[in-house]
Amino acid sequence: MKILLLSGGSGQRLWPLSNDFCSKQYIKVLSGEDGRQSMLQRVFSQLKSVGKSDDAVIIASEAQKDIIYSQLGSKTKIAVEPSRKDTFPAILLGCSWLYEQGSNEDEVVIVMPVDPYVERDYFENFELLAKKLNESGSDIALMGAIPTYPSEKYGYIIPGDQKDGYFDIKGFKEKPQLEEAKKLLAQKALWNCGVFCFKLGLIKAYCLKYGINFSYSDVKASYEKLPKISFDYEVLEKSGSKIAIEYSGIWKDIGTWNTLTEEMDVDSIGDVYIDDTSSATHVVNTLDIPLIVMGADNLIVSATYDGILVADKERSSYLKDSLNRIKISPRYEERIWGTIKTIDRSEEGGRGVCTNKVKVSSGKHTSYHRHTEHDEIITVLSGEGLLVTEDCILKLTPGVSVTLEAGRFHAIKGSKELVYIEVLLGNLERDDVERALFNWEDIMQNYFDVNKKLS
Repeated sequence: MKILLLSGGSGQRLWPLSNDFCSKQYIKVLSGEDGRQSMLQRVFSQLKSVGKSDDAVIIASEAQKDIIYSQLGSKTKIAVEPSRKDTFPAILLGCSWLYEQGSNEDEVVIVMPVDPYVERDYFENFELLAKKLNESGSDIALMGAIPTYPSEKYGYIIPGDQKDGYFDIKGFKEKPQLEEAKKLLAQKALWNCGVFCFKLGLIKAYCLKYGINFSYSDVKASYEKLPKISFDYEVLEKSGSKIAIEYSGIWKDIGTWNTLTEEMDVDSIGDVYIDDTSSATHVVNTLDIPLIVMGADNLIVSATYDGILVADKERSSYLKDSLNRIKISPRYEERIWGTIKTIDRSEEGGRGVCTNKVKVSSGKHTSYHRHTEHDEIITVLSGEGLLVTEDCILKLTPGVSVTLEAGRFHAIKGSKELVYIEVLLGNLERDDVERALFNWEDIMQNYFDVNKKLS
């Protein structure tokens, strides 16, 4: 059995705490054994507790690789989406990754979103799900949670004939009105957890349909040929036979502010004071300035470098509608080596100017890279480190300033946590980075090889 974790997403539903680089599943607001943890970290630790983390592959975008490695470690298996599409192409990509790594067409694959709030028994049910898929001879098996109330926010699985430990699926209903949801509960319909179970060969057939070889490299190269469509519409609804099993434990989609705050063990995070006249209000402040909330009832308040949100908890579910009316520019990124925080971004004299505060953790380093359309001016504030370019190695200490012209390869390593101000000058409208080396030993060897030839 292999497990694919869908971990893409645009980061809009928990804005401004989430963004394209740090979607909702990477935000550390849940309680864990070692402090705050993200949804991804919680799910992965639960998979580890049932012995299935080594069989898990995360499907995410290139921009999210660093934060995944930062939270789970550099050995985490990731199938990288070349562009953001929908669940069908993402799942096909993940399956091709498994096939290229040696899984055969009879391999059972379980796909799940990475952001449900569940307990350990949820993952223990995966063995039963795979067993019933094989016993029934069906194309696809799903897992549905027994509803605790008639929700308008979730999709439903409508049951058909009951069998031995599973039932045939009669149909689906997506986010019904309240009265219809009540009728669905009377029919013993289940909340659709978004968990799919099938054999790898089922997805291989779709590669043939779109004229693509079933290999990870070929699917990545031909990704734009694939339709932007959900797995539900492209595969699930067209499959001849499909079954479902019941899950009776806790299941919540905590992808909105309203549902997320239900699982927070504190009412505030950061430099926050909430007075006694407030109730049922949650505040998250990641800024370096204090935030005071007074007389607020049932509100979400979130202040970050990306923006500020003040919303009624019920209205927070409609956040995407409001975000479509403003320009969003992410100002905070978490990388495997540290963080980047944007202080100011503007245009001066016809060229872009961006000022960032960068932290490189002790013992960590950036890739050996260059920017083709803008210069960088680096001024060290604290800590120690090394800057390696094509022709020099420079020790970085407080007060040191260096200019890196566009096109100049470089890498930075922190000896002690290194903090510096980075000013970018030039065309900042597109991602102009070119990465050449990722291992520090390779970076140093490249420097010596280049300078040996020059001498």
